[in-house]
Amino acid sequence: MVAVEKKVGITKKGELCLVRHADDLPSDDPSILLLDKQVSTASDLLLEEARRQTKKETAMVNLREKSERERKLAPTQQTPFKGNTTAKQIIPNKKFGRGYDPFAPYDKKKSKELTEWVQQDPCPSRFYQSSEPP
Repeated sequence: MVAVEKKVGITKKGELCLVRHADDLPSDDPSILLLDKQVSTASDLLLEEARRQTKKETAMVNLREKSERERKLAPTQQTPFKGNTTAKQIIPNKKFGRGYDPFAPYDKKKSKELTEWVQQDPCPSRFYQSSEPP
């Protein structure tokens, strides 16, 4: 868009008068440049474009942050019982003792001794009664 410019000269009495061209003005007379407010100048268009571009960039950054934020789970939702004090008391992370592991390798020597002792016992049912906890 081309800006509409009107040149106005100031007379020695302080009155404004329209001037035809800058060539016609004497070099010692000051002049005023009036711009039409309805028509944008090139600098106004550049400023407006720069403002739009910065708004667009900030909107895109906010959109990216929002989409990343929506995809992430809260820290307590990522793994069960994480950060839950009640669950930590119920299911502690510390291992107090070894439980029964059916896949653990067994000691053949102990197994052989136990088998011999059970075979020597006249009443095998007492072995099962003694092995039960009270």
